[in-house]
Amino acid sequence: MKRLFLIPLVALLLLTSCDDSKATHTDLVVRFACEKFTTQERSLLPTPESMTIAEYRIFGNGPNNETVDVTGSSTTVTLGQLLMGKWAITAQARNSTGAILAQGSLATMLSSATSSATINLTELVGDGSLSVAYSWSLEQVASDVRLELSITNQQGESVSLSDPTLDKTTGTASLATNLPSGSYMLSSKLYSQNVLVSGCTEAVRIIPGTTTTGALEMKMGDRSTIFTMTVTNDTMMPIGGTVTCTPTSPTVGANVTLTFTPSNLQGVEAGQLIASWFCEGEPVVGDGFSYTSVPKAGSHRYDIIVSHAKLGSLGSTTILVNMPIM
Repeated sequence: MKRLFLIPLVALLLLTSCDDSKATHTDLVVRFACEKFTTQERSLLPTPESMTIAEYRIFGNGPNNETVDVTGSSTTVTLGQLLMGKWAITAQARNSTGAILAQGSLATMLSSATSSATINLTELVGDGSLSVAYSWSLEQVASDVRLELSITNQQGESVSLSDPTLDKTTGTASLATNLPSGSYMLSSKLYSQNVLVSGCTEAVRIIPGTTTTGALEMKMGDRSTIFTMTVTNDTMMPIGGTVTCTPTSPTVGANVTLTFTPSNLQGVEAGQLIASWFCEGEPVVGDGFSYTSVPKAGSHRYDIIVSHAKLGSLGSTTILVNMPIM
């Protein structure tokens, strides 16, 4: 998030006379480090005038119920002849309407031994309001268009926000809500047919008694002449392989085991293949990639058909088995 202002530092210099160490009163000189907040572009801010420090107010309580309350527009203000002792002092930076832009407090001992103290204006007080006008193109959204808003403070905590008021016939919406003084991040998202079509995020600054206003156009329709398409070949070449016979020289009446070994799996697992065995064109029951039988005497053709779920994978492998007569 952008920083929307600089915290002014107020230096309180406690000056004493070098030839009157026993004095019961002394002067308090207040100096200010800066005169106004800085603004940033592309943020929802109050007017520059309302963000400008017009005066500083210093007030406090001291010993014997002594009080002080002074305002000034220059960078140095002198509080004359304060009673030495413990003082609780508050300093405020105000704009021309009296709104407190920042303040800070300090409890200090004012004495000949205490030469300086510092108050940091780090406190934000009061409430302000936020008013934002939204607009979008009617030709680029459906009738179910909706605007979703969320806001978080400078600590990243979500803050409750009033619902915006939509006018779907004009393509406009408005937000009006009250917020404590401080810095915020406003997120705005425009949906059509449940699809995000536009969005923006803006920094927001709220000061007491002031309305921060802004107008946001929800732009849509960024164009691109580049369309990237990935083509995936979901087909395969026919599965191939080899069939071996064990034993290689069969004997009469003995078992013969045929074993298939695939050779071009093309990135698939062997366990994903489906195998069917045939003898002389007739289906026989095999055990996956193997088939065991006792062939009759003579020469016999065995085929295995192997396939995968992908198209084009169907392949076959053949072996001839010669059984002796005796």
